[in-house]
Amino acid sequence: MYLTRFLRQAIDISLTDDNELIRLLAILDRRVSLEKLISIRDMVDYQPCWLKKFYLLRMQVEDIDMHEGLGNVS
Repeated sequence: MYLTRFLRQAIDISLTDDNELIRLLAILDRRVSLEKLISIRDMVDYQPCWLKKFYLLRMQVEDIDMHEGLGNVS
């Protein structure tokens, strides 16, 4: 059910979905651009602890510094 919903809606909607599992799928989806990751990094602090780990993992893989300005994206 959640996977079907995730696949049928736009990735931007999935990133802000009320369902945490859908947000998890979205943050791991490669369709999410670096620019989008940078723009949502402020949302990370408001995620449940278990979901925050996935946000931080994706940011780390993409080499996005969580505490610096936009110029530190490689």
